Amino acid sequence: MSRDIVYADIKLPGKNPSPSSLSAPSQTQDSLQSGQRIRAALKVACVVIVLLLGAVIALSILAVPRRRTCPVDWKMYRGQCYWFSKNNEKKTWNQSTAFCAEKKSNLPKIQNICDLGFLWSQIPPSTFFRIGLHILRPGANWTWLDGSALDWSLFQVKGSTGMNTCAVLSRDGIYSENCDAENPWICQQ
Repeated sequence: MSRDIVYADIKLPGKNPSPSSLSAPSQTQDSLQSGQRIRAALKVACVVIVLLLGAVIALSILAVPRRRTCPVDWKMYRGQCYWFSKNNEKKTWNQSTAFCAEKKSNLPKIQNICDLGFLWSQIPPSTFFRIGLHILRPGANWTWLDGSALDWSLFQVKGSTGMNTCAVLSRDGIYSENCDAENPWICQQ
């Protein structure tokens, strides 16, 4: 019978382990640490993405202009709301101004020909409505309630000033009127 010889390599731990015996556990630890770092980075990235998405949504909600609406019985024109008193309702300048202030508005300021045309289209003929144009003191110029001067290229105020230091609007123009006279009025928000 022949004897077979079997050779085997036995690795015994010694004082100086070979580099090949150390590399496997070291690679496993490195791959575990690398995986943990990747997971942590992914978590941070997800949090950042969620925060950015929330910021984009919040900004888009805030940036979208809301459509303005007017209170009941008010008319919308070019982003402004207007309220017209009835022809038989009449107040002095001070009473009209106070009424509009209660409604968080003012007597109207006419800034351009479009505003003027709109107001003309809303008032009946031969009726004079109070607007926000007046003379603060004798010798001064016509000014709007916000303190700005009348643009004379837009229209001229008809009539003498003297005691007539408040303006009224009719279909055929703007007239000076006594501030204590009672007239219908318009409020603008």
